[in-house]
Amino acid sequence: MQKAAFDAQKAADAGDIPTALTNYNTAKAAMVNNTDKFMVGRVGYQIYQKNKDDALFSEVVDLMLASGEASVDAQKQLYFAQGQIAYNKKNYPKALTAFEKSRGWPSLDTTSIRIVSRLRDPSTRTAAINAMARAGNPVPAVLFSRWLLGDDATLSLLERVVASGRDGGGSSMNMYLALGPKLRADPRFLALLPRLGFPSQGNPAGKP
Repeated sequence: MQKAAFDAQKAADAGDIPTALTNYNTAKAAMVNNTDKFMVGRVGYQIYQKNKDDALFSEVVDLMLASGEASVDAQKQLYFAQGQIAYNKKNYPKALTAFEKSRGWPSLDTTSIRIVSRLRDPSTRTAAINAMARAGNPVPAVLFSRWLLGDDATLSLLERVVASGRDGGGSSMNMYLALGPKLRADPRFLALLPRLGFPSQGNPAGKP
């Protein structure tokens, strides 16, 4: 298993994706314990970074979570990624459950419990997302607005953020990732960029 995983990583680093996938599948078939699952998941993620295969991304996130060997912080990030995958598959209950776990479930703080409860209830969902947007960092609100309310509502939310005199929360990279390529290219978002305090998308990190 370890040799196949190493060969998969080596091929991915060299840009040989077909060979990387062949060795990845060989390693996956030879897994016998949770350490193997985590190792294969990490190698699969490195391949995903090269080929951007959403099905592979979903698989490796599930593998790393199932291993139980990711750190607490890494688990939160993985659950958040799992939520994004579930959203893309229109599995909104799973997306919300993944968000709940990304907030530290089962040891949720009072604020997280309230947010999750309101997001699960269609009658309070919009109000919960708007409250998240007013909290100072609109990125989480953007993610849930995309998941649960749609693209137009998400752009409207950002327009309200700008109209209230607030910015995008300080991290243009996080905002770009939250929006996804379609909304990043939307003229309504492009018009908001300078008022959100963000650099152009050609320089998302704001580097000279």
